[in-house]
Amino acid sequence: MTNGNLTLKEFFKLTREEQNKRYSELSDRDKFGARQGDWQPSKIDIPCNTCVNRLGVKPACNAFPNGIPDEHINKMIKDPKYYCGNGYKFTPKKK
Repeated sequence: MTNGNLTLKEFFKLTREEQNKRYSELSDRDKFGARQGDWQPSKIDIPCNTCVNRLGVKPACNAFPNGIPDEHINKMIKDPKYYCGNGYKFTPKKK
């Protein structure tokens, strides 16, 4: 019944990031307990959404005016320092 060797008690001692990575190691019963404990996987932070080079609300930017390719978004999620192209890179908006 156990998918891994992580107990629910150990799971709740982990950081949120580690919980997201190791959720699959819980038994089905403990996964249910984690969800009942108000745990939900964190939303994915897409750097493109907060970049100064973003064009409006559609998924386009100065580097990709005709639309940001999914492959590029996946690379940006893994490494926001990844070069975008056409002389542009991720630059966060000032708050």
